[in-house]
Amino acid sequence: MKSVTITNMKHISKSVLSAFLILTLLINHSFAQGDKTPAPADDGPCYARFVPERLDDFAWENDRVAFRMYGPKMWTMPEKRCGSGIDVWVKKVRYPIINKWMKDKRIGGKYHTDTGEGADLYSVGKTLGCGGLGFWADGKLKINRHYESYKVIQREGDRIEFELSYAPLEIDGKTVTETKRISMEAGSSLFTVRNTFKISGDGSVTATAGIVLRKGDDKLRHGKNWISYAEPVTAKDGQTYCGVVFEEDAEFKQTDTHALMLVSVKDGETLTYRAGAAWSKGLDFKNMNEWTAYLEKAAGAESLARNSGYFDGWPAGKSPAEIGKAVSENFLKRGHYETMVKRHNQEAKHQTWREVVYPEVCVWFGALKVARESGDNELTQQLVDRFDSYAKKPKIFPFKFHVDHSVNGVIPLEVYRLTRNNLYLNMGMKRADHQWSKTTPDGITAQARYWVDDIYMIAAIQTAAFRVTGDQKYLDRAALTIATYLKKLQKEDGLFWHADDSPFVWGRGTGWYAAGMTEILKVLPPENPHYAPILAGYKKMMAALLLHQSESGLWRQLVDKPDSWEETSGTGMFAYAMVTGVKRGWLDEETYGPVARKAWLALVDQLDEEGNVKNVCVGTNKAFKEAGSDLDAQYAFYLARPRYTGDYHGQAPLLWTAAALLEGSQEK
Repeated sequence: MKSVTITNMKHISKSVLSAFLILTLLINHSFAQGDKTPAPADDGPCYARFVPERLDDFAWENDRVAFRMYGPKMWTMPEKRCGSGIDVWVKKVRYPIINKWMKDKRIGGKYHTDTGEGADLYSVGKTLGCGGLGFWADGKLKINRHYESYKVIQREGDRIEFELSYAPLEIDGKTVTETKRISMEAGSSLFTVRNTFKISGDGSVTATAGIVLRKGDDKLRHGKNWISYAEPVTAKDGQTYCGVVFEEDAEFKQTDTHALMLVSVKDGETLTYRAGAAWSKGLDFKNMNEWTAYLEKAAGAESLARNSGYFDGWPAGKSPAEIGKAVSENFLKRGHYETMVKRHNQEAKHQTWREVVYPEVCVWFGALKVARESGDNELTQQLVDRFDSYAKKPKIFPFKFHVDHSVNGVIPLEVYRLTRNNLYLNMGMKRADHQWSKTTPDGITAQARYWVDDIYMIAAIQTAAFRVTGDQKYLDRAALTIATYLKKLQKEDGLFWHADDSPFVWGRGTGWYAAGMTEILKVLPPENPHYAPILAGYKKMMAALLLHQSESGLWRQLVDKPDSWEETSGTGMFAYAMVTGVKRGWLDEETYGPVARKAWLALVDQLDEEGNVKNVCVGTNKAFKEAGSDLDAQYAFYLARPRYTGDYHGQAPLLWTAAALLEGSQEK
C-alpha cells in the first residue's frame, strides 16, 4: 500500500482545491482499509484496528492488555506531536475493550479512569513508551515521528497482525525507512515486532527498542537480551509493568529517560523483538518478581516466533500458498454426501456419509486457516457460503455426546468469527459446553475414551470456544485433558500407544496427539499449571519422531516399526506440529527445520494432479476392538488397514501444515 503524507496547504486555487479534495477522498479510502465504521469485536480475544475517531491512532489488544500508536492526524497538530512510542491500556477483563472505550469516550475521555475494566493510565509523550523503536546516533536517542500508513493482515481472532510504515528519517547521514509488522496472540502479555529497514548507502545504523523511565519508586532489571521495568506504584492505580525481549544478546544502555537495548542493523535486515505490559491490578501478574520471571522465560526457553529460513525457497509448484490453494479448492469441489476416494492400487470408488463427520470438519478448518494466512478473501467467502447451506440442514450437522461429533462445533465458531452471525456462535458454543456437561472423576469430559485420537478433537473445539469468548475455562478444560492423557498414554520414549489395551504407535493416532498439543500450546499462558508438562510431553514426542522419519521424509503407519508402510496423514500432523514448534521457538530450528521441510516436500510429492493426497490410512478403530487382545493379531490389523487417495484424514493435516508455513511469511 502506498504511504500517505499529510501536509498543510494555505494558498490554493479553486481548481487545485477541487483536485486536492478528490485526491484526499481517494487517499482516505485507501488509508482506512475498510475501517471507517468498524464492527464491534466483543467476543474474540484479539482485535486490532485503525481508530480515525481518535486522531488516527492504531490500537490492538488481546485478552490481557491493549496498546496503541499514534497516527498521521496527530502530526498535523504541532502541540500534540509525540512520536512512534507505544501506549499501554491495562485491563482487568478478558474481553475486548477498544471499541467500547472509544465509543462516546473520545479525546480526553473517561477511559483514563478505571471504572472496573482497566484504563489508559500510561503516558507516552515524546518517548519510546513501552517497547517503541528508535535509533542511537551521536550518543543520543532519536525517535521517529508517527506512522504514515497501515495495513491490516489479520484483524481479530486468536491472533492479530498488521503493518505500520514510516516516513524516511536521517540517521548518521543515511536515510532510513522502517516498516513494522506487529503480531499478537491470545494468552500472551507480549506482542512481536518485526522491524524491516531500508538504509541508503553502505554500512549500518544502530537501532534500539526500549522503555521510558519515570521518576519515583520504580524498579529496573535487565539481562543479556531483556529489560523488565515497574513504574512507580500508586494506591489508586497500582503499578504498570513493561518489558522488552530480544531474539539475541544486545547492548544494554540506560539514559536519564530510557532503558534501551541496542543492536546494529543493515539495509534490508529485519530486527525481531517482543514487548509488552501488565498491571498489578490485572488478572495475570501481582508483582515485579512474577513479571520479571515471565520475561526471563520468554527470553530463554520461549524463543521468538519467526519465519525459519528452512521454510522458504520452495521448488516450483511446491510452495505452501500454491498447495494450500489447490487442496482447498479440491475440498470445495467435492460434495458432502458422496465423496470419491481411490483405494491404494485399486479402482476409484465412492464413500457415502450421511452427515458431517470430523474428517470433513478438519479439512474445512484447515482450508479456513489457509485462506486467512494467505489473505485470500474469495476463498474465505466460498468456505463461509458452504457452511451457510449446511446450517439450514440440521440433520446433516448432528448434535451428539461423542468426541467425534463435538469437534464439529469448530466450523460454526470459525465462521462466526468471520460473519458475527450469532446463529453460528450458538451452534458452536452449544457443542463446546455440551462436551463438559458430564465429567469423569479426573475432571475431564466423559467423552474421554483414553484413546490417543481424542486429544485433537477436544483441544480443537475448546480452543475454538476460547478464541470467540476469551474465557480461560475453555483452555483449562483442554489443558487438563491433555495433561491427564499424557500420564496414561505417553511411553518412556516419547511416543504414544493408541490406547492402553492397544499398545501400538499408530501413526495418525499419535499425530492427533501432536496436533492437539500444538493447538493448546499456541494459546495456553505459560503460567498455567499444565503448560510445563504439556510442553515437556510435546518436546519429548518431537525428539522421538526424529528417530523414525523414513528416507522419503514420511513417517510410517506404525511409527516405530520399520517394516510398516509409509503413511501420509500422520506425517502431515507431525509436520504441522514441527513447523509450528520451530516458528514459535519451542523447537531448535537447526534440528527440526530440515526435518519439517523434508516432510512437507514428501507430502507434496504424494499429491495427484487433482490435489488428492495418496496413501492415507482409512478411519481406524483401536486394535483391541477389532482384533481382540492378541498382540500379533493387533499388529496385523494395523498393517492391513486400507490406503485411500483423497481421504479427508489426509487432506486436513496437509492444509494445517500449509497454513503454519504461511503464518508470518511474506508469501501471500
